[in-house]
Formats: sequence, structure tokens, C-alpha cells
Amino acid sequence: MLNSMLLLLQVHYLMVLSANWAYVKDACRMQKYEDIKSKEEQELHDIHSTRSKERLNAYT
Repeated sequence: MLNSMLLLLQVHYLMVLSANWAYVKDACRMQKYEDIKSKEEQELHDIHSTRSKERLNAYT
């Protein structure tokens, strides 16, 4: 009885560790994705503003 309870508790502990590890790994990937996405959006904004300035300068 005690051995089966200990086994059950160990399995539960390993399941919790696995879930926490997966959560941390997913959060890390999501943070990297958000960083890349914001850098790309900033680059697109910079390109757009540069082209807008070039068009304005072409008309003057």
C-alpha cells in the first residue's frame, strides 16, 4: 500500500516537472518570436518612413 502510494506520488511529481519544463520552454520560444517580430516591424517602419521622405524630397 505504501509502496504504491509512493510510486503514485513520484509519477505525479514527474508529471508536474514535465509540465513546468514545457511551459518554460514554450515561454522562451514565444519571447524569441516576439523579439524577432518587433525587430521586423521596426525595420518595416523605418523602410516605410525612409521611402516616404524620399518621395517628399523628389517632389520638392
